[in-house]
Amino acid sequence: MTMNSLILVISLVAVLACFILVLRTTHKRVGRMLGGTTEEKARQELVKLCFGDEEAAERLRQREIKRSPYISSREAYKRAARRYRRHNQ
Repeated sequence: MTMNSLILVISLVAVLACFILVLRTTHKRVGRMLGGTTEEKARQELVKLCFGDEEAAERLRQREIKRSPYISSREAYKRAARRYRRHNQ
């Protein structure tokens, strides 16, 4: 492989990497503009179940994190909502 071919390949890989990075960043930004992140949606659902009481929703999320310390915040919101529904039906 000649030096020019090597430079061309490296340049193409760099351009492709930049394109993928921009595409991923734009995708996340558009998702937030269209309705929030999935974590935010899960939080809003739990707050709605708690009749708008954000502090109660946060306490329920913290309780789920205490039970399972390695779960994500989104998963904690989802589990808290599931538990809330199960106990309040």
